[in-house]
Amino acid sequence: ESRNQFILEKIDMTSLDDDIDDLFRNLRKLVNKYKNEETGFVIWSQFEVNVMKHYAFLQKVNNTYKLFGVEVIDLMKLFQKDLAIGVKGSFDYSIKSIANAYRENGLIENKDYWNKNITNGLHATYYALWYYHDKKNYKKHFDDIKYYNDVDCSIMANIINITYQLLINKN
Repeated sequence: ESRNQFILEKIDMTSLDDDIDDLFRNLRKLVNKYKNEETGFVIWSQFEVNVMKHYAFLQKVNNTYKLFGVEVIDLMKLFQKDLAIGVKGSFDYSIKSIANAYRENGLIENKDYWNKNITNGLHATYYALWYYHDKKNYKKHFDDIKYYNDVDCSIMANIINITYQLLINKN
């Protein structure tokens, strides 16, 4: 496995149900463990940037955001603007549309798919707020959030790997 093909798909969220500070403490440890000159923190859309801005974990260096010293890469922006990648069957740039189009075109390897309880990041945020307000009655929602996040990260890693291979093989 070459260094260009290594994608860390997800972090273990099983111990992160106490608070958002634990999430970022564990994320900092993970980033520091894998940090090198080629490390990037990949997101899909500006939503995550806005959340991290709210908790003051981001630094803006020139026109780039950094989380714990690692560049934050907005994959949606790469598809939509920087590289202008179109995917047959995708009519917008949401991660779900791109993933569905990759799946329909026989490119995505992911066997998991998002569950019906949480259908997008906004739902996951609402469920998280409810959970942090009343952990006892909303434990199942946190389990749904963990599953949603695992699938989201796995699918994004597949999209990155497949797109990279397609772009490399094209040249």
